[in-house]
Amino acid sequence: MKRLFDRYASIVPAQVYGADPERWRTYLPFGAAKPDRTLDYAFTSRDVTVGEASVVQSLQVSDHLPLVFQVTVE
Repeated sequence: MKRLFDRYASIVPAQVYGADPERWRTYLPFGAAKPDRTLDYAFTSRDVTVGEASVVQSLQVSDHLPLVFQVTVE
């Protein structure tokens, strides 16, 4: 993962265990009430501006929750 974080801009911060780690948790084990870890990331080139980003924790169609983000390509 370090190579990806070094080369590209990440939608999910490298330090997912900072002030609000629950925000970025994307793995919801079957039968669990809430996600327990971050497994899913998205990366862009450094020329892309990342706007809002979030994990949709209200949509549970698999054991991975959707990561939704807005980008601006200049």
